[in-house]
Amino acid sequence: MDQPSHKSLHELLDAEEGYSKKIYLDTNGVLTGGRGHAFMEGSTLPDFIWELIFDHDLSEAQRKFDLLNLGHLSERRRWVCVAMIFQLGFGGFKGFERTIRFLRQENYKDAATEMLDSVWAKNDTPERALRMSEMMLVG
Repeated sequence: MDQPSHKSLHELLDAEEGYSKKIYLDTNGVLTGGRGHAFMEGSTLPDFIWELIFDHDLSEAQRKFDLLNLGHLSERRRWVCVAMIFQLGFGGFKGFERTIRFLRQENYKDAATEMLDSVWAKNDTPERALRMSEMMLVG
């Protein structure tokens, strides 16, 4: 059997572990991603990694917001929408059809009211939903 010609430990592990941008369950049922990084309950990552992930997630939420053609909103109202997309995902936010329709009509009072008429506001994160709806109302 030929010996692999790895020039470094990094090269060896890169070849053996492979690379996945997606998190997956390994053969032992452990969430894994990157180059064999196991995501175990209670494990930690350095702060700069969490900041990179946050920056990526925020950029994605802003990019999705841009698809909604709500650029006429004030900065704080845009923040509310992006924060909701960040929390709920784009599909979750798009479920607020009446809110989005009221935003397009610049009817912020009804948009804020509609935000509160949701599972998000009633069960999931009611205090956050109240703060977000107040920001939407005031602008």
